[in-house]
Order: sequence, then C-alpha cells, then structure tokens
Amino acid sequence: MADPTEYEKFAERFTSAMAAWKFRVDSYWTRNSYFAVFETAAAAGVWKLIEYKHWWTSLAFSAGLIVLTFIWIFNNVRLHEYIDYWWKCAGLAEEAYTDSANAPSRTPPPWIYLVHDYEKNRLKKFKWISYHWLIQLIPALFLFCWVWTAVMSLIDLARYCPQ
Repeated sequence: MADPTEYEKFAERFTSAMAAWKFRVDSYWTRNSYFAVFETAAAAGVWKLIEYKHWWTSLAFSAGLIVLTFIWIFNNVRLHEYIDYWWKCAGLAEEAYTDSANAPSRTPPPWIYLVHDYEKNRLKKFKWISYHWLIQLIPALFLFCWVWTAVMSLIDLARYCPQ
C-alpha cells in the first residue's frame, strides 16, 4: 500500500483537530447546561429554606454552592483553553495544507478554509469583553446569588436567633 499523499495527511490532521475541537465545544455546553440546571434547582431549594427560617441549613448550602460555583468557573476556564488549543491546531493544519508545495491541483474541499475564513471574517462586536468572559457572567450571577443568600442567612440568624 502506498503512502498517503500530503493532501491526505493534512486532511486527516485537520479532520482530527476539528473533531477534538467539536467534542470540547459540545462538552463545554453540556457541562454548562448541567451546572446551570443544578444551580437553578438549588436556588429554589435554598430560597425555600430561607422562607421556612432554616437559616443554618441555608447558610451551609450557600457555602457549599459557593464552592461548586467556583469549580464551575474554573472548569469553564480550563475547557475554554482546550477549545482554543484545538482550534489553533486545526488552523495550523489548515495553514500547512495551504502552504504545501504538494497540494493537489484540484479545488480543495470547502472545509479546508474553515478556520482561516472564520478568523478573517468574524465580527468582533464586544471589543471591551471577550465572548468567553461574557459567558462567565452566568456562573458569576449564581455566585452573587449564593453570597447574597449566605449573607441573608447570617443577618436572619443574628436578628432572630436567641443569644
């Protein structure tokens, strides 16, 4: 069996990098969805605990959920690093193909310029904040909620509990 051509090698590298990138993006959104659903349900539960004056319990749950929200934020940062890494790998495979002297004379498939064309043509609407940090506002809102419920629990404990 003959060795694959340079075109086939680059196509294989690009396809592998894009598959890894797609897996990471899907994983990112799946995990974010799970975290958001869990924390929304937890918010309803903690709100009921405060309503029924279980302040020690709501304080404990709020503290635990603050820790979980920090884990969510750090998880997002790490997954975003993987997504960037595999996007750059796909871009490098794309550049290597287009710069190759052994590229076939036939018209390349449309997917081969995916990274290059995206980076060249994308709109940068939010110059003051990147999309990644905009997405981080979701766990930040939950973090604010947990800090607020913890503080409210402490205030209620101080106000209503006998000394």
